[in-house]
This record gives sequence, C-alpha cells and structure tokens, in this order.
Amino acid sequence: MSVLLIHDTTLRDGEQGIGNTMSLFTKQAVLEQLDLLPLDFIELGFPASSDEDFNWIKSAARMPLRATPVVLLRPTLHDIRKTLKATEEFESIQYLMLGTGSELHQERKRRRSLGDLLHEIEDAITCLRTAGRENVAVILEDASRGSPAYIQNVSVALSGLGVRSVTLADTVGASTPGEIGALFSTVTSNGPPQVSWGVHCHDDLGLATANTLAAVVAGAQLAHVTVGGLGERAGNCPLEEIVAVLHYKDTLPGFAGRFDLKTLHDVAERIFALLGKPIPPSKPILGQHVFSTAAGIHQNGLLKDPDVYEYVKPGDFGRERRLIVNRLSGRSIVTSALPDVSDGVVDRFCSWLFELERDIDAIEISGYFDRFVKENVSGSDLQRTALRAEHS
Repeated sequence: MSVLLIHDTTLRDGEQGIGNTMSLFTKQAVLEQLDLLPLDFIELGFPASSDEDFNWIKSAARMPLRATPVVLLRPTLHDIRKTLKATEEFESIQYLMLGTGSELHQERKRRRSLGDLLHEIEDAITCLRTAGRENVAVILEDASRGSPAYIQNVSVALSGLGVRSVTLADTVGASTPGEIGALFSTVTSNGPPQVSWGVHCHDDLGLATANTLAAVVAGAQLAHVTVGGLGERAGNCPLEEIVAVLHYKDTLPGFAGRFDLKTLHDVAERIFALLGKPIPPSKPILGQHVFSTAAGIHQNGLLKDPDVYEYVKPGDFGRERRLIVNRLSGRSIVTSALPDVSDGVVDRFCSWLFELERDIDAIEISGYFDRFVKENVSGSDLQRTALRAEHS
C-alpha cells in the first residue's frame, strides 16, 4: 500500500461553509498556514466562479508553495478561458475538472446523455493541453450514488483521454463506510489500471472521516480534506482527524510521523482565528474540552496511569490534560491536590466546593481551599489537620 496523498480544499470547499467567506488578505494568510504542513495538493479555488476568486488565483501565483496548487473548473469554454487566464503565471498547477458521477446528476441536473458529457470533458482537456497544460485530474460529483456500471463506464472513458487521477465524491454525505468501501473495492479492482483514485467526503451523516478511511483501506490513494472539517452544510472530512487516525493506527506505511502533530494543531487554531470562528469545544483533536475530564471514575484512573483513560495523547498535539472539578468529580482529585488535609475537612470542603456549581480547573483547588478555610473551618479543625499532617 502506497503512502496516502493529501489534497487540502480548505480555501475552496471550506470557504463554502456559512460564515467562511474569506477576503484576499485572509486567503493569503490561510495559504501561508496551510503550506507549513506537508500537504501534497492545495486547492486554491474556483477562478471562473467570481471576480474575487479570479483575482485571488492570479495573486496566488506569486506565493511559492511546497504543495502542488490546484484549481477547480467545469468542462465549459467559459470556465476554461477564465481559468487559463487566472493561472497563466503558474509554472506548474493541476486543473481539477468537475465531472458527473451519478445517473441522478446526469438525468436531473445536467440533462444530457452520458456520451455528450464525456465529449464535453474531452473537448475541455484538449483545450487545456493545447494551452500547454497537461496536469488534468477529474472529480466525479455525487459518485457515491452512481451505479458501479456508471462509474466503470466513465472511468474507462477518462482513462482513454489520458486522465490518470479520478476522485469519487460523496457530495451529499450519503454513504456509509461499508458502501463507500465496496465502491472503492470495485473501482480499484475492475477500473482502468492506469487510474489512481481519490476520495472526497462530506459529513452530513457524521461519517466523513470513517468513509474516507474506508475508501483508503479499499485502495484510494488520495484523500480530500479541510482543516477542522470546514465546508458547506455539515462540512468535509477533517484533515486533523485523518492524520490522527493514521498516526495512532499506523494504517499506512510511512504515513505516521509525516505530520508534526503540534504544528498541525497550531495551524488549525490560527486558521479558525483568521476566519473569526470559534472551534467547537468538543471537536476531536482541536476542541477546548477534548483533553479535559470531570468524571470522577476517569480522573481516578488518570491519576493512577494516564493510559487507563487516555488514548489520544494531549502532549502529541502540544496540548495539556485538564482535570475539571465539579459535582461529578468525587474526592480523588481533591485528595490528590490536598494530601495533608484530614478526611473530615476534605469531605466538608468537597460539599462546599460542589455547591458552588461551577467547573474548576484542578490547579485551582488550593486557592479555593484557602477561601474555604477562611470562611468555614474553625481553629480546632485546623489544629487537627495540622496534627494529621505531622504524622502523615
């Protein structure tokens, strides 16, 4: 199994999420952050979609990138002309052409025969090659709902046109891991051997990461992702989740260790800050709460050995474990912070603390205990506590 290639589409598909529209300045800053990561492809945008995107693509040609830049276009004369004009200053760039991947889209959206749709792509590829642009890939929209026969026919035709990279999109997030795994098993086994396959998943059913991994296990060699899962509707497959799974599971030889996890986390935080959007607190890997726990049973185990309740390691991402004290926490977290305090005083302190009905970081326990002593503990209680400490 080869090392998985990563295609980031934060600047194009990620921007389609509500509230994610970026200015030229923001896109430049986001691109600088993305290029800190060992990405294989960075999709810059869709230059034929608007003057803003056209101007952004032209300006991006002046930004040196480690990854291969990519632009999206439809197989129409309008898109080809505008895209070639927008990308004329790029020395090397990939043109990702949008194709039709299901009978549903062919019949109800495009309303043309399959032969006509394939001729349209052939003419578009010819135009690009005439202009000296050879790096053309195709993404088939709604391919997860296309029949195996339909995907087979399209992929054979694309291979005959010299297309060597075809991405199958779960455009509406309709697949399950079993379904998308079966689709990729079929195309990688029966499709043209010259074609390498990519996967592009949306998260409408909360399965984008699982579906992407299922496709990879079944032979996909390229994964489309966005930072933090940014994207329209429920978003896309999150880059950091794919990287984390492949880091801990070591599913692909050579992938583990390719990304510096702390850098990945920091880049994601900075991109959300550039967008002016908070990271959802319980979002895997990135959220404020994902390395925090208030449950007493979990805290007791973590205090004994973090491996008991911690599989994803906060330190790997430059994060810290946080133990939160509230009424769910129990006594173990308190006694660990106050080892010299008598059981009776600890019990009274816990009752007082939990009645505050607030979440308190474990590092704040001593400060709250000082306040509790001033307000609630008599001299005799303190004397007994001191005597206990002397003999402990």
